[in-house]
Amino acid sequence: MGYWLDENIWHFDTRFFGISPAEAEIMDPQHRLLLENVYEAMESAGLAMEDLQGTDTGVFVGMMATDYSIEVNQDAQAASSPLLATGTSRAMASNRISFTFDFRGPSMTIDTACSSSMMAVHLAVAALRRGDCQVAFACGSNLMLVPGDFVLMTKMNMVSPDGRSKMWDRSADGYGRGEGVAVICLKPRDAAVRDGDHIEAIIRETATNQDGRTKAITLPSAEAQASLIRKTYRNAGLNLAQATSRPQYFEAHGTGTRVGDPLEAEAINSAFFPPDREHSDDEVLYIGSIKSIIGHTEATAGLAGLLRATLAVRYGMIPPNLLYERLNPDVSPFVEHLQLVSAVNPWPTVPANCPRRASINSFGFGGSNVHVIIESHESVATRRVSTVPFMNQPLFTPFTFSAPSEPASMALMGQYLKYLEEQGTTVSLRDLVWTLQYRRSQFSCRCAISATSLGDLCRQLRYIVGTSTLGTENQHFDRACLSVQPRVMAIFTGQGAQWASMGKELITKSAYASRIMARLESALASLPDEYRPEWSLKDELLIESGKSRINEAILSQPLTTAIQILLVNLLKTAGVRFHVVLGHFSGEIAAAYASGYITAEYAIRTAYFRGLFSTYAGGKHGQNGAMLVTYLNPEEAFAFCSTSEFKGRIVVAAYNSPSISTLSGDADAIELAIERLDTRGIFVRELRVERAYHSHHMQTCVEMYHGADAFWGVSSSLEGEQPLWFSSVYPGKRMGRQPLQKSYWIDNMLQPVRFMDAVASAVSKTGLPDMFLEIGPNTTLKKPVQQIMGESAKDIHYVGLLKRGSDSMVTLSAALGCIWTRFGRAAVDFNEYEKRLSGGSQPRLLKDLFCYPWQHDKEYRVENRSLCRRFAYQFPPNELLGEEIHTEPQNMAKWRQFLNVKDTPWILEHALDGVPVLPASAYVAMITAAVRRMHHKRTIRLIDVQDLQLELPINFDHVAGPRGDGLDRAQHLLFC
Repeated sequence: MGYWLDENIWHFDTRFFGISPAEAEIMDPQHRLLLENVYEAMESAGLAMEDLQGTDTGVFVGMMATDYSIEVNQDAQAASSPLLATGTSRAMASNRISFTFDFRGPSMTIDTACSSSMMAVHLAVAALRRGDCQVAFACGSNLMLVPGDFVLMTKMNMVSPDGRSKMWDRSADGYGRGEGVAVICLKPRDAAVRDGDHIEAIIRETATNQDGRTKAITLPSAEAQASLIRKTYRNAGLNLAQATSRPQYFEAHGTGTRVGDPLEAEAINSAFFPPDREHSDDEVLYIGSIKSIIGHTEATAGLAGLLRATLAVRYGMIPPNLLYERLNPDVSPFVEHLQLVSAVNPWPTVPANCPRRASINSFGFGGSNVHVIIESHESVATRRVSTVPFMNQPLFTPFTFSAPSEPASMALMGQYLKYLEEQGTTVSLRDLVWTLQYRRSQFSCRCAISATSLGDLCRQLRYIVGTSTLGTENQHFDRACLSVQPRVMAIFTGQGAQWASMGKELITKSAYASRIMARLESALASLPDEYRPEWSLKDELLIESGKSRINEAILSQPLTTAIQILLVNLLKTAGVRFHVVLGHFSGEIAAAYASGYITAEYAIRTAYFRGLFSTYAGGKHGQNGAMLVTYLNPEEAFAFCSTSEFKGRIVVAAYNSPSISTLSGDADAIELAIERLDTRGIFVRELRVERAYHSHHMQTCVEMYHGADAFWGVSSSLEGEQPLWFSSVYPGKRMGRQPLQKSYWIDNMLQPVRFMDAVASAVSKTGLPDMFLEIGPNTTLKKPVQQIMGESAKDIHYVGLLKRGSDSMVTLSAALGCIWTRFGRAAVDFNEYEKRLSGGSQPRLLKDLFCYPWQHDKEYRVENRSLCRRFAYQFPPNELLGEEIHTEPQNMAKWRQFLNVKDTPWILEHALDGVPVLPASAYVAMITAAVRRMHHKRTIRLIDVQDLQLELPINFDHVAGPRGDGLDRAQHLLFC
């Protein structure tokens, strides 16, 4: 009997670790479980895999069992993979972790028997203190795959017959073996505090020693154990003579052996309550051992005890022991101040400014001892400063999910959906979004969700999980590019894309965004009275549709530019950098600002004057103006405007793409042009503008531009690194670094827009960008850009920041999410963006989330006949027949047994001439047992034994004495 892991230890997520199935099959399952547990420890600690990659992170693994190696090497030829040595070597248990995660600090596997994992902790702490590594993983592993150790430990009287560890109980008769894998992540406290990590507990001190020469190598020494405890506390600067220096809880080795329990109790009592000092009755040390609950996990046992003690000090509860009824009389002399608890108790009251403290023992059966002191940690970061209820705080950045594959991503999002449905009302969404963004590893298959509330997030998760079909291309997920810092081409939308209340949510929910808008307001409010607007940028942007005058030229120009300036500033806050910028129509104003040519004040005044002066625009005879967009190529558009019906009345205002053009001119001519084009079946749409920009209508505005010279503002000094700006006024020209002249904006108003040339020239001279970002009220230029790109269009990634009629806070968040899904954290600074816009306190790591959903859909193990039959064998060894040898064909069977007079004393009862001889009935019993084993699925009514010949007896004449007392000799019996 024993304590076994419930999970299938042969499952493994090969894709996650990039390990081939062939290599996974030959790997010891302990190595595989360690890999998965190290990653889970990273997640629990809030460390991202890519942040540790290439660093001096250390790995210390405690391991003593090599059952898998024993198994596969029993039939080494059948398992003769060239990877067998690396797959089963204990050294590789640690080295493979370092290799897989690209850790470059100390990496070692330690075998000190049952203290192995605690020795790993001790060595890891020492390495951190020396500066050998900045982060360390201390690990332990124990799997029980073969019966050999059960047999050996039983012969040594170390294992309990009932497979249970009954610490300090009168019935204690050995320990129950258990399986387990454990990993903890260690980091110097100052570094953890600096990095905002969640600290489970503080390891105050560790120390190790050896029992030395005792009566037997496996016999513990109470003196050595007590000496180690004193040494550890002395090294920690704690005086055991003072109650405030002692622990309140002691996690004992506590195996439940007849020899070990009394000696450990004596050592603990001697260290903390020496007989030469007086102690009051209320001086009590609570004690227990996790082995009474999960068994003795041997190489993992030290870490198991450390984890239990850590949870105890974290939650302030004394954990209970199981399997305790009556005190072992050999322990009773040492328990006056030691209290074993069988139920959960509250942590005893500790003096002011003293932490909760616990001690942990861990011993190897060869005498290698380790002691560890841990203490609770109280962090001021755990107290939230914000006065805004965290459930009601707006979120400006997306929830980010990633995994190596779509199935894993789906499983991950399904887990979060379940978690939020169960725990959602108690979860800080800001903490969750930050944890996902910065405290989880990034993988290639990614999905970003922008949500305004818990219900919205759950609804979107439910939709994605419910509508995704595996095996088909999934629109919800994106694949990350190799590029880290993307080359972004920013395209600024011109007038005509505006809509009522655009950007409203950003302005009303973020004080930071509102302040940016206020500075633009000041730039207009400081104009002379004859130019100063009577309206407010902010007020006009907040007016709902139906009441808004946003389509009036005097408003649409400055409002659109104001929104674009706001978006540029917000993107800069988010760390998004432009490589190239260009503008369409009046979008060039914001493009010039983004490239550093003009200040925000200059930009908003330029846009305002453009709108103000355009109110005086008109045709030769005072006609109103209008504009349209249509599917005509440049030649067709020019020819259409040159016909006698339209010549002198409308012109080509913009060459948008190889097949899309914008026409501008007299309103009645535009109305007629729409009719003509529609009749010919050509797409046409009138733009939301009041004036005929880029036509003869704008000529009347030129003098007004010159009249406002003194109030225009100053252009930028063009200092620092700035994105390249390609003009859409001067066909494909890359703007120089000289200051921008006001005449440029007159040309921008009068000349046709050469957008197609600007895009083509920018791509030709700087290369295809990693991403196009359209910065404006709506995404209107994606199709023209795709047409300009031609065959390259399939490789472009095009994202708009705002969408007509949609929440601007959500759409901008979604755009940032698109940048993240393609290029990762290096391309977008979610934390700075969220902090600036929300004005809230720094979020914290959300703890106690579920583990990564491993894709355990296949078993990996060496498949050969011997091992398969051995693992599938259902019968225990027979007293006479022994254990079946699993190397024969299915129609043959062979058993092997060692007959030992100590284990089978009745053999001595049958003797010939005074020599013990195995009786003939034993052979018949072997035959019948073998038949029953081979035909266990059939009903046997009769076994007929014929022609049984016993030619040579099996005797035990070498046994001295009437019953062989004191001797342990055996006969090797092979039965076929």
